[in-house]
Amino acid sequence: MYSSVKGTDRLADSKQLIEAYLREQPVRATVLGPVYFIENALNLGFSRLGDGVLACPLTPGKPLDQVSVLDIAGMAVHAVENPDALIGERIDIASDRVTGQEAARILSEVLGREIPYQQMPLDMVRQWAGEEVATMFENFENNTDFLDLEALHTRYPDVHWHGYADWAKTVDWDRVLAD
Repeated sequence: MYSSVKGTDRLADSKQLIEAYLREQPVRATVLGPVYFIENALNLGFSRLGDGVLACPLTPGKPLDQVSVLDIAGMAVHAVENPDALIGERIDIASDRVTGQEAARILSEVLGREIPYQQMPLDMVRQWAGEEVATMFENFENNTDFLDLEALHTRYPDVHWHGYADWAKTVDWDRVLAD
């Protein structure tokens, strides 16, 4: 089992080299390619949820494929339990596709208070997190290559997929947002 990232099979980077190496070896391997982690919202310094807003560099209506670590684990367990069906497979995985506005609305409902969405300037991201993270968000902003979530979830019904709202309901928000 190797956890990569979505689309690495089409990019030139270290994860692509590792995937190529695995394909050349006499090993039984399944590669999972998760998208952006839903749990990144829990990084309160970046998401600003502790300040009562959901901040992200994407425009408010830009959809973003996201995956919960719960679903990455679920897919990994499924692959381990069904090795003959998944050996040699490379599977990009996502739990849900939401915009920043939708994520803020969902969090507002779950938290029971208004959480507005706020687009943060990309220059601020460069300053706080560096060029690589800023470039990642630029790529997300320009992305039109979304996963077929319905087909993915239908193909792997044994994975208990968590939509954004389902995931948000699993979080102990009192603990996460405690000062």
